[in-house]
Amino acid sequence: MIRRARIVALAFTAGQLFSCNQILGISERGLDPHLSCDGGGCACVAGFADCDGNENNGCEADLSSTTSCGGCGRRCDNGQCAQGLCACGDGYGDCNGRAADGCEAMLDADPRNCGACGHDCLGGACVSRRCQPAAIVPLGTYNRGVLVPHGDHVYLSSWTDPRIARIPVAGGAAEVLVHGLVHLGPLALAPDTLYWPAGIALFSLPVTQTTGGASPKIVVDQAKAYVTMSTAAFAVGGGYAYWQEETPAIPSSLSRVSLTSGLIERGLWEGKTFLINQMVTDDSNLYFCDGFSLFALAHGGGTVVNFGDFSPVGGFAVHGANIFYTDFSNEYILRIPTKGGASVMLAASPQPGAVAADGEAVYWIDPVNGAVVRFVLGSSAIETVATGQDFAEALPTPTPMLNRQTIMVDDKAIYWSTQTRFMKLAK
Repeated sequence: MIRRARIVALAFTAGQLFSCNQILGISERGLDPHLSCDGGGCACVAGFADCDGNENNGCEADLSSTTSCGGCGRRCDNGQCAQGLCACGDGYGDCNGRAADGCEAMLDADPRNCGACGHDCLGGACVSRRCQPAAIVPLGTYNRGVLVPHGDHVYLSSWTDPRIARIPVAGGAAEVLVHGLVHLGPLALAPDTLYWPAGIALFSLPVTQTTGGASPKIVVDQAKAYVTMSTAAFAVGGGYAYWQEETPAIPSSLSRVSLTSGLIERGLWEGKTFLINQMVTDDSNLYFCDGFSLFALAHGGGTVVNFGDFSPVGGFAVHGANIFYTDFSNEYILRIPTKGGASVMLAASPQPGAVAADGEAVYWIDPVNGAVVRFVLGSSAIETVATGQDFAEALPTPTPMLNRQTIMVDDKAIYWSTQTRFMKLAK
């Protein structure tokens, strides 16, 4: 560039603009058409730049090209450069924000940018801009149990080889927190502590616990409290842990213990025929199901509310002001207000099982077709989000936890258990 400027200045000083060879006695080459000189000062004209620093080729870079889009070193691979701005082509995105590699992400197949920049498939594949289900742990290592997502981890309990483990949601090795348990029951979290029944006692463990740390704390001990805890249903909320007791005289009795005082209350509800097969809590209430009816009990105490008798309930979930439940026999997914009222049918599905909900959709298990299905709230859209799942055979009556289907959802993913493994699908 300096040499070119001197050439132009010399030519003007001589009173006329000669070609380079006339001034310097070198081979013929015209002055750079992309160079503008005024009073002896030279600069590249708009839209061009000297990007390689080579004075022999002047302002060689076209700033409307895909190799120097709007500036030196700003590539626009897999896109089009218009007015100095890179517009990524269909199926591509500039997801790392680096000018050196342009539109580097293939949105159709990039598992960390699936369909859009930053949409991580959490270890699953990306096919046609859609995340695919992925196993949380390898086949056969943890199965026939329950899972609880919490923050960046999923907590699993396995009944075939009794243990509790923690695994990163994004994928990684399982960290065994507790093992050697007998009659391990469901897991519950509130708010940063794990709770679970194990036949003769109720245990707790902080979620910050690591392998080799302190042993689980015994919250309730059968030997001291004469408690028999069923592994069919269990929940924690409102400062209480709730469980079902079974005796020859009373097949199903609802009990709870205060997590602060240790006070045990029994006989909060008694079922004469069916066992409680699911419990869920929110900030105000415990909700539970005996397979044919839905009930609620305020954490503050009071009378158990019966929402009514239904056809066999495949599963239920509570979100906001609504209870979402599946009707196994009539093959519906329905909604009923937590304050009581009439049920509203949302969708139809063959023999629907376990259900989960968030602010956007209701998710459930379709065991007949081996699928996970989603219904978008406020619409009529029903979408199958996963197929080929080996769910347990759906049963219209309360069944042991070993055969229970489980599905949960958080802001990151949908999680569910099959007969052989735990699965996840990024939202």
